[in-house]
Amino acid sequence: IDPTVVDQAMLNGNYNNINLGFNCTTLSSPSFENQDFKHFVVNRQDSDVLYLKMDVGRKLDIKVYNFMGQQIGQLANEYYMPGVHEIDIKATLQTRLASGNYIYRISSGTDQYSSQFLIR
Repeated sequence: IDPTVVDQAMLNGNYNNINLGFNCTTLSSPSFENQDFKHFVVNRQDSDVLYLKMDVGRKLDIKVYNFMGQQIGQLANEYYMPGVHEIDIKATLQTRLASGNYIYRISSGTDQYSSQFLIR
């Protein structure tokens, strides 16, 4: 997608670019391409859950940011065994999150993944 088309059609140039220090799309690296690693947020009626599915265990550092690039909190900084894991975002952060869009970043060694999610 051409960013200028998005700007003209949707945003009308009424915004300031903010450098968050990382890309807000999922990044891939050679060490993760050969492994099954999935991550996504599911909005439930009473909670918002980050699901992780991985074939290989690894230490993950997972942080949440607002769209201004400010770190809201840390969801995890620990070793996860292979399998499926659920992290309740609001309960883990132990802070009230206003409705809106947020970003989570998963770091494991030199590999980084990030994606946005919505809190209702």
